[in-house]
Amino acid sequence: MITVNAANKLIRNITYKRKEIFIPIEHASEEILAEDIIADRDFPPYDRVMMDGIAVKLQTSKKSIRYFIEGIQKPGKNQKTLKNPDNCLEVMTGAILPKNCNCVIPYECLDIVNNTARVKISYKPKTCDYIHKKGSDAKKNEKLIPIGETISPIHTAIAASVGKSKVKIFAKPQIAILGTGDELIPIANTPSTHQIRQSNIYSIESALKLNGFSCNRKFHSKDKKDLLKNKIYQLSQEFDVLIITGAVSMGKFDFIPGILKELKANIIVYKIKQRPGKPFLFARLHNKLIFALPGNPVSSLLCTLRYVLPFLLRTKGRAQFLPIKSAITPNKKLTLFIGAKKQESSKGYFIKPIYSHNSGDLISLKDADGFIEIPPSAKEFKPGSLVKFIPWKL
Repeated sequence: MITVNAANKLIRNITYKRKEIFIPIEHASEEILAEDIIADRDFPPYDRVMMDGIAVKLQTSKKSIRYFIEGIQKPGKNQKTLKNPDNCLEVMTGAILPKNCNCVIPYECLDIVNNTARVKISYKPKTCDYIHKKGSDAKKNEKLIPIGETISPIHTAIAASVGKSKVKIFAKPQIAILGTGDELIPIANTPSTHQIRQSNIYSIESALKLNGFSCNRKFHSKDKKDLLKNKIYQLSQEFDVLIITGAVSMGKFDFIPGILKELKANIIVYKIKQRPGKPFLFARLHNKLIFALPGNPVSSLLCTLRYVLPFLLRTKGRAQFLPIKSAITPNKKLTLFIGAKKQESSKGYFIKPIYSHNSGDLISLKDADGFIEIPPSAKEFKPGSLVKFIPWKL
């Protein structure tokens, strides 16, 4: 067995070729950018007026605080020229600064009578006041958004501002989920005493959808080695990512590790020093990725949040660190994952642990917002200690 951190590093180091496609910018929110967004001109592209008012040329020799208004510089119109340095031009927010002007004085600081603007005595204008200088935000050919960023509303606005009606993104992988076990039946069926309804494939699918991915197909297989081997081989040919739940531990019918070895898969991670979810497996087969998760429902969901989704998202530390409400006794050798509810107090957010009876106790998590991660330690985590919180949505 290896540690959680070692497993995480091994998984992070695996790369896979993602397809690149162009999509309309209005559909690109939360997609992963597959190109750099480059400034096609200076930003702003001209000296931009920042307040409604007048544009003037400040002169140290000018004693008068009155300016005759020559005209109006409207937004979206060609640049006007101030003809007389003792005069001014009215300007509107967003307009280009007229030629021969070096200051904007807001209307709030003026009295305008008979087409003459008088500056209030209490206001002392300075050169470059309320002028957004050309190129002060970014220069032409400057990289504005790097490849790999998750597209946010502000990224969308920036891409649109440089003329990107379509952007190149990394297409989401084709994902299949395979549930295993003779004891599992479809959810619409009535189970016998020795049977349970399938739940893992649906919780995994829900976690994928909540984080922006789709499960393209769901499958189920009985605990028959040849049947399971053929199904895994077939799905590895058809899909980019295969998520298996069950048949991965040490029982007589846990065929997954042996099958993957027979198929010449590269097993990168198998068994992690954690509770729950110890018999987690990550492998590569035909350049496709396989995540094999324990069959217990809590373990299955935890491993999806802790390993599968971070890999798909390529997250950069999205988990939060929040204080715990009550003391937690860690395990000296294993990393513990405990259900948790995020609550708010007058001092901010904190975490309330929610304990399960075991990794099959799905009901205990009905009020949880995710898991907390407690690393191995000989010392107790006291109330107020910061712990890593992994929410359902990363």
